[in-house]
Amino acid sequence: MPLHLGFKETLGITNRIISGQLDNMYTDVPLFIADLITILPGKQVGAGEAMSDMFGAVASGGLTPGLLGGLYVDFAGWSLVIIILIVGALYLFELLSVRGDKWLVIYALSLIQFMHLFHRGFIKPEYLFAYVIVLVYLKSGTFYKRRFE
Repeated sequence: MPLHLGFKETLGITNRIISGQLDNMYTDVPLFIADLITILPGKQVGAGEAMSDMFGAVASGGLTPGLLGGLYVDFAGWSLVIIILIVGALYLFELLSVRGDKWLVIYALSLIQFMHLFHRGFIKPEYLFAYVIVLVYLKSGTFYKRRFE
């Protein structure tokens, strides 16, 4: 039941995007990265807000189409290629994770971020800042030592 309730909105919106051949006519930047632009000064439209406008929502708040729907709005047929590239990068991090704990941390973070991105459909600034924070911790100091070498 939790999976059904969690994915009901994303599946329904993705279905309407693909079957209706909807595209992004609300922002100059792809909706997939539109939220990254919202941290800049001035007023920019967020991806969820643009999706609400696209579907004619009457209440405030954003809509989340899931990864396929979020990519399809801007990239149509290239959506599956982009998803394959993202999953390929995730698989590469998994292969590298057996080489050391630092790669294991990057893989674990990437897996969590991918699950959230899969559900939400648009990149949020927090996804990138999480990598910055983790990389600073992994690069700094001597607090990190492998115990079983």
